[in-house]
Amino acid sequence: MGEMAPDGAASEPGVPASGSAAQQEQAAGLWKIRYALTVASITAATGLVVAMTAVLAVLGFPHLQHKPLSTSQLLDVVKLVLGTVAGVGALFALVMAYRRQKLAEVAEIRDRDRAALEQQRARDDLTRVFNERFGAASAQLGHDEPAVRLAGAYAMAGLTLSR
Repeated sequence: MGEMAPDGAASEPGVPASGSAAQQEQAAGLWKIRYALTVASITAATGLVVAMTAVLAVLGFPHLQHKPLSTSQLLDVVKLVLGTVAGVGALFALVMAYRRQKLAEVAEIRDRDRAALEQQRARDDLTRVFNERFGAASAQLGHDEPAVRLAGAYAMAGLTLSR
């Protein structure tokens, strides 16, 4: 039989057990969620800094005036901040959706492999039973008693009909 999975269920040999989330992530080739979100955040922040530097370079690095902001300028800043927060939220949602999809694909492959293994075992069991019945019937055909040989002939005929 297979090994025991962490949840106590027996797993099939050659088919990974569905264990903890960390084991599923590792089987899918994913980074840990904290690491993935950190890398995504750092990449997004770096991209923002690079884009802002490029825009400022094109504009000739203008100097900012030090005066109080008007109401419309303050609202523009609030819109910019809210847009940035929404972008970060969208980035996190994208990372989570990718991970969910990847884990679902790995689970589907694992389930398909498990079903194929069960079908192969069922075919192997049928073949084993057929071979055992064939061996018993052929042994009866070589028996000294005519009644036993007749039973062997009927058993052999039953095998050819059942196959």
